[in-house]
Amino acid sequence: MEENIERLLGQVIKKNRRSVSQNSMMWALLGDISDQVEWHGQRLSKKDWKWIFTAAIRKQRMVPGIEGGMVYLGEPTSGMSKQEMADMLDLIMSFGSDHDVVWSDQHE
Repeated sequence: MEENIERLLGQVIKKNRRSVSQNSMMWALLGDISDQVEWHGQRLSKKDWKWIFTAAIRKQRMVPGIEGGMVYLGEPTSGMSKQEMADMLDLIMSFGSDHDVVWSDQHE
């Protein structure tokens, strides 16, 4: 009985995870931002931007690094729910609009 409940719960969690289309859209939007936005004097990669937006959505923390600097205690987007990813996409698009990003057709 417990095994069946765990199996069903696992299926529900997988169905609630972010979709492939959401993930594709995220990377296209991040590419546009990476190509067009300078952040505090630096050009950041798509992956760097992903960490920044994930930190905003998940309210992540930063701690001092072992040899200086700061380390982001992050989480991957693969475990995000569809709603969390929708919130992240909204945040990315809002940020991009505020920074005059011209969106490519890749995210459609």
